[in-house]
Amino acid sequence: DRNWSRYLLEQSTDGKPNLERLRDAAKLVIQDREFLWQANKSVPDTFFKGGHRLPNNPLGLNEFDTVHDVVFLSALNPSPAHARFLQSRGLTTDEIDRQGYCGVAYQAVMRTSLRDAADTNLKNIIVPDERLALYLVEMLPAATLQRLDTGISDERNKGGRPRTHESNAEKMRRRRAKESEKR
Repeated sequence: DRNWSRYLLEQSTDGKPNLERLRDAAKLVIQDREFLWQANKSVPDTFFKGGHRLPNNPLGLNEFDTVHDVVFLSALNPSPAHARFLQSRGLTTDEIDRQGYCGVAYQAVMRTSLRDAADTNLKNIIVPDERLALYLVEMLPAATLQRLDTGISDERNKGGRPRTHESNAEKMRRRRAKESEKR
């Protein structure tokens, strides 16, 4: 459910790196079929055993039109400074996401047999977050969405001190009780 980012990519859940969790879940779906994959430059070419790695800018690649499956793992969020610049030019956060991250992912996905409308083979498109999955379902109307169990925690660590009271109302109740005891 969380938006994929380099931070989340580099984190671990229960001691296993999130990127490895995604790879292992994808391999269960793809099994031994031929597939394409794309990831950040920091991910080594040997990360997936098998498969064809797409370059970070996959535009114009037509040689994979017989491949049915693709795994997209790139985290392509703009830097905060770049995002502020784009917003100062009138773009919304959603528009920035759609044209940057989602647009590049769509180009990677379209390197597959999806380009051939007559190809009726089942295709698997594995992406790291719901934001991109919803975009692709919008762009590919016949697609169905299925959540992949990766084991990656969807909870954010909010930071700060842990709460000692369930709510502010409970906190005030205890405070009043202490004050009345003192009196």
